Amino acid sequence: YNNKEIGNVTSTNVTGLQKENDYYYRVRSYNESGTSDNSNVIHVTTPNSIDLLNNCIPDKYFLYCNFPNPFNPTTSISYDIPEKSNVKITILDISGRVVENLVDKTQEPGHYQISWDASGHPVGVYLYRITAGQFTDVKKCILLK
Repeated sequence: YNNKEIGNVTSTNVTGLQKENDYYYRVRSYNESGTSDNSNVIHVTTPNSIDLLNNCIPDKYFLYCNFPNPFNPTTSISYDIPEKSNVKITILDISGRVVENLVDKTQEPGHYQISWDASGHPVGVYLYRITAGQFTDVKKCILLK
């Protein structure tokens, strides 16, 4: 899919599902214009193998490029965690000074997305850094107003 065409996407990790069980759910969306109707009922049967369930767990740490970039005033940052880890995501100015801490907690394996609202910060180039387990990565983002 093209994120520009469909807008912000929010995902939720569901834990505690049992293998070989039936689950039913509905989906709806909302934005500043209102809330959609619920979707038709969606039926899912979980597989009988834990290995198949674990295919959704990332196999490596990864920090994605933020979207949109450049941005004004919010941007989304996504990352993958392959094992339970202490995760820190920090925003730094171009000289390396910490301007904001977005995440500082233990997280289960999965794909995560957070939003940074930089409306209280001046325009410029910023860095965002993830530290999780022995993994560290840094990427650049640009705030325009």
